[in-house]
Amino acid sequence: MDPSNPNGMALPPGSGSKRTRRMRSIQVNAGSSKKKGKEPAQAAYKPSTDHLDTQNGTAAIFLVKTYDMVSTCDPRLAEWAEDGETFVVKDPEEFAKVIIPKYFDHSKFSSFSRQLNFYGFKKVPTKPVRAANNKENAKHVRFYNEKFKKNRKDLLSQIQRSTRGAGNASSQVQEVKALKERVSHLEADLMFMQSSFKNLEEQMRQVLSMQQQQNQHQHQQNGYQPNNQNTLGDTFSPGQGKDFGNGNGNGYQNMPNIDSRDT
Repeated sequence: MDPSNPNGMALPPGSGSKRTRRMRSIQVNAGSSKKKGKEPAQAAYKPSTDHLDTQNGTAAIFLVKTYDMVSTCDPRLAEWAEDGETFVVKDPEEFAKVIIPKYFDHSKFSSFSRQLNFYGFKKVPTKPVRAANNKENAKHVRFYNEKFKKNRKDLLSQIQRSTRGAGNASSQVQEVKALKERVSHLEADLMFMQSSFKNLEEQMRQVLSMQQQQNQHQHQQNGYQPNNQNTLGDTFSPGQGKDFGNGNGNGYQNMPNIDSRDT
């Protein structure tokens, strides 16, 4: 019953309160929508509430969404492997356009793949198949994580994002410490090599100096020997030595003859 017409009498068009007219308008629009066959808007995705692990805590919402997405996705776009150990995206472009926006605030397959990488997922090479299906399988992208398995939603809480967590921070600290120690060792090795190089350089300098002095000494010896030979040659010439026994040498031509009778 219309609250503005308690007696149930017919009212002329435009009569009644604003609230009554608004209610009538809503009813008319709803009826026309049903007649035209309009589909209601798709409800936003809400992750299921059975992802809690009472023993190890709560899984990350990204992992829960990904699990539900793979489990309910059109198998022509993505699905679990037969053994349930991996899942494969068969058409990344269409998957990013149709499926990803239903679960996340973007439509980029690269961003989705990057998030998987942060949680320790690895890309698995696609096995070669027959030539007829080779073109289609070339687009397949397969992901693997030892804790991400079909029908094992309880394992999701054991997957940790690589950029957070005390265990990861501790490993990073240890890695930094190891790197510092390595740098320290390298610096010590560098200092030793520099010292050795200086010693080697000094030894080479001494060797070169000794070799230079030896060469100079050798040149001096080679320079004096021809002069000595020329002096001796001038004093004892071949001609003088030949005539020396008979007293006719040019060097002794002015010497007096010695007679045996004078002795």
